Amino acid sequence: NAELAANAVTGVDFMGSLPPGWSKAKIHRYAFFAHAGLMVAEEILFRRLLTNGYSMSATDPASERYMSLFVSIPAAWHAAPREALLISFGVGTTAAALVELASLETIDVVDIDPVVVDVARKFFGFRDDATMKAFVADGRKFIEECRTPYDIIFLDAFGSDSVPYDLATEEFLQAVRNALAPEGVVLGNIWS
Repeated sequence: NAELAANAVTGVDFMGSLPPGWSKAKIHRYAFFAHAGLMVAEEILFRRLLTNGYSMSATDPASERYMSLFVSIPAAWHAAPREALLISFGVGTTAAALVELASLETIDVVDIDPVVVDVARKFFGFRDDATMKAFVADGRKFIEECRTPYDIIFLDAFGSDSVPYDLATEEFLQAVRNALAPEGVVLGNIWS
């Protein structure tokens, strides 16, 4: 897209740290956002969001298949979920997979970082619509203050080297339970 082209430099000029196994040749062009070390890397067929040199989310086929599977697990337990909440945004791959669940009437996506939401809109094509809305908010506070119960809650804010403490306490998990509809399902994406 023109926005990435305007903010991008060639991979030859790339000076940042890359995940293990990556080379400069793999990156076609990139845009770097000093805030939180965010980088959008455009590879030949897809884009990837990196945080401090660590790949957090991507639009490659493997990531899309993984997120579709992630979404299908709670859907197997809840026959016709209507309300879904996703904590953590990334590039919107999980949110896009949620759209495939035809019974969903509401998809609320929450991320604490406004830059992440802005990057998803500018570089990854995310758009709010009648069903899906993005909120810039602290996920814990959002859940603690929610008044509408959710049929499915996805906790996708955990990385292999970063577990937000506020989302890993007994009090938080009780708030998640309180935010669930009676037959609701919670799924956490935990890396190891």
